[in-house]
Amino acid sequence: MRTATKAAQVARLPLQMDLFAGLEEAAATTAEVLPFPKTSAAAAVEATIKRRNARNFVIGNELADIGDPERKFADNVAAIRLLQKLSEEGRPATEKEKRVLVRYTGWGGLPQAFDMTDSCAKPHWREEFKALLSREDWEAARASVNNAHYTDPVVVRFIWATLKRIGFAGGRIIEPAAGIGHFLGCMPQDIAAVSDLHAVEIDRISAQILRTLYPDAVVHARGFEKVAFPSGSFDLAISNVPFGKYRLSDPKYDRLKLSVHDYFFAKSLDLVRPGGIVAFVTSHFTVNGGGEGTWPSPPFFSSCAVANGTQATPASSSRLG
Repeated sequence: MRTATKAAQVARLPLQMDLFAGLEEAAATTAEVLPFPKTSAAAAVEATIKRRNARNFVIGNELADIGDPERKFADNVAAIRLLQKLSEEGRPATEKEKRVLVRYTGWGGLPQAFDMTDSCAKPHWREEFKALLSREDWEAARASVNNAHYTDPVVVRFIWATLKRIGFAGGRIIEPAAGIGHFLGCMPQDIAAVSDLHAVEIDRISAQILRTLYPDAVVHARGFEKVAFPSGSFDLAISNVPFGKYRLSDPKYDRLKLSVHDYFFAKSLDLVRPGGIVAFVTSHFTVNGGGEGTWPSPPFFSSCAVANGTQATPASSSRLG
């Protein structure tokens, strides 16, 4: 029996060898050889993270020659016409078109476009602009004259450089008075790659441009006083906030009787987590303001370090004013 079994195994051996030989031949002619991946798992995850905010516009030198009021007006009109065209065609902007949109500077400093008197210095502005917009958008643009001011990218980049110098590397970021988003467009790319971005803008035209330039950011097209987030939701609030001797209505802060710029400070300080940062363009009136029973009270800026034109206030959260 053992001899017979051994003979059977030997008899089957050529068949098995032929079978394997066939497989090897087929593999040599039809199989696709996949190279071993050179990227480690950690690097692959990092590459995925770096795609965050990849569609957002990055400001280069497009704003180097903003120019005089005539040029600003022409650029504003060109941006609005392009925005209307994109809406009609239902498509995103090309990179070339984004370079047109980013030159929109708003109407602060161009009040002649809304002068309805016979003595208007720029009647051609007024007529062209009224023909371009709906009544609602025209009224909103006129109301923005006092606050819609252009922030030079030089200033914005300085603030970002300061934030990097003190160790900020990314996280949840809110821009509470975004305009068309220069603080997003000048954001260092290593920070943008690992950050979640929220931007608040009350003006409808500016908010539309903001969405078009920065599609990976969450845009809230309403006033900051109408946006609700839980306290401690953000790692950073960054902005050039509006200034003026008027107040916004917000039940949570009405008792403090805050001017508009102080309101942006107070609410933003609530929105950042302990250890978070508020980095705003401000004036000495905010830094030196307050008194007993008013905001900001003297202890608010009691622990200050002044460096390179910024004022950093570490308290329950680090603050830049």
